[in-house]
Amino acid sequence: MTASNKKPFTFYTRTKKDGKKVYYVRFNLPDGSRTPGRSTGKFSQNAAEAWAYNELRKGSPVVKLNVTFDDFSKDFFDWDSQWALSKRSTGKRLSVRTCKEKVSILKNRISPYIGNLKLSAIDKATITYLRNELFRKGLTGDSINKALSCVFAVLQAAEDKSLIAAIPKIERAAKNCRERGILDTKEVKELFSISWPDKRAYIANLTAAYSGLRMGELLGLQHKSLRDGYLDIVRSWNQHSNVLNPTTKTGRSRYIPIPSKIELLLKRLIASSPWGQQPDNFIFYYTELQNRPMFGKRVLNGLKEALKAIGIKETERKDRYIDFHSWRHFLNSLLINAKIPLNKVMAITGHITEEMAKNYYHTDDLADVRQVQESLLGGDV
Repeated sequence: MTASNKKPFTFYTRTKKDGKKVYYVRFNLPDGSRTPGRSTGKFSQNAAEAWAYNELRKGSPVVKLNVTFDDFSKDFFDWDSQWALSKRSTGKRLSVRTCKEKVSILKNRISPYIGNLKLSAIDKATITYLRNELFRKGLTGDSINKALSCVFAVLQAAEDKSLIAAIPKIERAAKNCRERGILDTKEVKELFSISWPDKRAYIANLTAAYSGLRMGELLGLQHKSLRDGYLDIVRSWNQHSNVLNPTTKTGRSRYIPIPSKIELLLKRLIASSPWGQQPDNFIFYYTELQNRPMFGKRVLNGLKEALKAIGIKETERKDRYIDFHSWRHFLNSLLINAKIPLNKVMAITGHITEEMAKNYYHTDDLADVRQVQESLLGGDV
């Protein structure tokens, strides 16, 4: 870096891919601070100085030094934002659901920690603090990294607008920094052999345990989703905006075989609905309104109470990191241990990669999965 106290700016260089060094300038401000770095586009110091003086002759550099992370990231991930439009216009996959998820992450996981900080004050130590606090809060590595990816996108846009000199290094969390807990088969059998006060919570958790459905997919089940021996997973309930998404999280529908016991319980639940038997009604109905399912919190609370009833207290549940999402891991482990091919397991749980998207399984192809389900669950209601 070349600096001079007699000049109203300082320079530093960055090396391009072709090996050339481009000069960047920071202008000195009256309060003793400096503006974020801006590219001069020049490859010699003399040319860079001429460019800088020319900028000063136009007037003092207009730089929003006081803009905070919250100010800059407001509406950043909205569906019609420049970020989203850039993604869609360049052919990158993006859904309304993804945008809403990122907005929620900004509000609930990022803003409370760094939202009030000036963009220019966010450095590597700030990002490390954010990552560690999310870890301390109990988030999984994947959830932490989703938050960090949001931060990176915002800071990348800030750098493009010359509001910051450079994006600080962001060290991602380990994916397995906290693995989801799984109940063993003995605990699962005991859990579903006791009486649950809320029959909907009981059937919801039982269905999730043997289908691997995400919470939104479970709540989004409609009467027409239940077919002969399987579930047709097409849509998902968004618990943040309280709307029925047009697709699942991956954007793909899938068939999931279910044991005869669960099929019978779902039919009984449908028959008990206070809203009638219309195909578009929710299976896990809400007693107060017809156009929405029961709350996911009630499903989770039912699980927590049942765990206490079989001797797994709240402290142990938290230590083992067992929650509703654990059912996906339970089914995944159950099927893999039963030697079900991994591509079938991924197709059922909806873990679709580009390679997996080429595979399609008809319900007849999943008979081996149903056999594993039936052997553990049994058919008595």
